[in-house]
Amino acid sequence: MGLFEWSPIYEVGVREIDAQHKQLMGFVNEMFDALMSNTGADAVGDVLDRLVAYTEMHFGFEEQLMERGEAKGLDEHKAAHRRLLAQVLQLRERHSAGDDHVDEQAIDLLREWLVNHILHDDTLRAAEVRRGMKAASTDSTL
Repeated sequence: MGLFEWSPIYEVGVREIDAQHKQLMGFVNEMFDALMSNTGADAVGDVLDRLVAYTEMHFGFEEQLMERGEAKGLDEHKAAHRRLLAQVLQLRERHSAGDDHVDEQAIDLLREWLVNHILHDDTLRAAEVRRGMKAASTDSTL
């Protein structure tokens, strides 16, 4: 069933970023489905592990594009990324330690992030990310 359904309102106009955002949404849906079906702590822990790894990759990719696009407010955007990653890492650690309240907190945190970060922060910087993508297309280091 899932918690989120992909919609064009989430698109920032960069195919790679939109695909990564879709994948992140998929992780949230997967975690929500695991919680709703009571498939157990192992399933939730697995999703959290994959989410952390994917989020690190996504943030790095997005930040590279923003740097190439000479984005204004890049330091603030990076700081927001670091705060979110720290929160997800903390949730994963608490989950590993057996904290039963982590699951609902993780869903709330991720839902808020998807709505606020993607719709507001990423959308506001979409032109800079697209400019960075154009710069990257001439350079094969991404």
